[in-house]
Order: sequence, then structure tokens, then C-alpha cells
Amino acid sequence: MSLENMKTPDKAYAKTKVTVLRLIQQKLSAGEDRLPSGEEMARMCGVSLVLIRDVLGELESRGYVSRRRGKGILINDHICRLGPRIDEQVDFMDLIRLHGMEPSVRLTDERWVDCEAAEGLAQGSTLKTCGEPLLRLERVFCGDGKPVLYSLAYYRKSNFKFDYQKWKDFEDLSLCEFLEIFCLRQANTTVAELDFCQVHGAVAQKLELEPGSTLFRMGDIRYALEGDELVSGHVLFHHALLPLQLFRRSE
Repeated sequence: MSLENMKTPDKAYAKTKVTVLRLIQQKLSAGEDRLPSGEEMARMCGVSLVLIRDVLGELESRGYVSRRRGKGILINDHICRLGPRIDEQVDFMDLIRLHGMEPSVRLTDERWVDCEAAEGLAQGSTLKTCGEPLLRLERVFCGDGKPVLYSLAYYRKSNFKFDYQKWKDFEDLSLCEFLEIFCLRQANTTVAELDFCQVHGAVAQKLELEPGSTLFRMGDIRYALEGDELVSGHVLFHHALLPLQLFRRSE
């Protein structure tokens, strides 16, 4: 299917689903095992109860939650904590808030590139030889208006179910949320490299840093399904976001 023939995702539905997924993540982090009532979530999201029920129906069919009469909307902890579920996503906006700053995001590059010409892909990434166009999304996340995080990701064209270009409200979505809304398949996450690197050129300019500045790098981030690589990228963290505790859940 060509991108031009793809439909546009329903904004209200997509935004509500992201809100509920983030609420599930918050509840899990707080050690809670259920969501508010449908009526309460409808008020929280500013949408109809019918829309909330539609979203919950999808999430229930995929195992995220269970609706039980007399017990409410239960979060299936054992399902949500399995990759590629929502505990895999890194919510950069919340990370910035945790450091006492007001977050914002700038979309600094958005274009389709030939896979062989994709710059910044990790050594050995199969996206280089996938034989199809890649969507290049480059974003700079800010804290109190100052750049503190740089994110670069490439997405395979064949995995898109919606034309994201018709919906411009995606800038603050995490990688997993972007996959959830626009793509056919979600994927398991791997992070192969954690190190420090120096930044130069355009990246240094976008982060408003002197060339040669050292940043923490989360590199070779790959989202794959059954060995089929769908997304690849890396993230650079300004020292203002450190110390940063990183951990992987082992099942």
C-alpha cells in the first residue's frame, strides 16, 4: 500500500488510547492494579463514554486490561510487563519533568530517505539493506526551553498502516506510542550500546552545544519482531538529565 492511499488515524481515538496507555504505565509504577471507571476516564480525557469503551475494548482484546463486573477495570500486570508492552517505552517528557523542568519537543527533521543513504544507523542494522524507503524522524526535547535530549529514529515504510503526514500531533509521542498509533506491528526493544560520545556539526547546533561536547548516548536502539527489524535509532542525553538510572526487565 502506498503512503498516499493510507487513511488518517482518528485523532480522538488515537489520543485517548495513548492517554489510557500512559495511565496504565503510571498505575503500574505506583503499584496499583486497576484503572478508574470508564465514566471517570471519559471525564479525564474529555471524550464520550462510547469512545472510552471502544478504546478499552481494543486494549482488552490485546490483553492489557480485563473488565470485571463488580471489580472494575483490572490491569493485567503479567501481560503489560512483557515486551513489547508499554513498560519498554522511554517517556522523555516525564523524564524531563522528573528533573524539575517543563518539557517541550521540536521536530527538527522529517523526511523519507533511501535505506542505503540513511545516516546514523548502527553498524549491522538490517534497515540498511531492507530495500525500502525509511522515514527519518529527528527530534530535540527541551527542558524549560533549553535542548536536553536528541532523538533520531528510522521507520520502515512497509510497517505503516496510517499516513502520519495527515496528522501532525505526533511530536511528543514516544517511539512505542508512534508504533502503536501509526504502524502495523509493535516490536521488542533492544539497546545494544550505552556510552559517552562527542557531538559535532548540526547535532551540536541543534542542542546548542559547543562542538566536541560530550553527551551520554543510548545507541543501537532496535525495535524488531521475530528478527525483522522495524525501527532503529539512538538518543543523546544532555548532562542536565544525569544521573540517569537505566534498567532492563528480565523475564
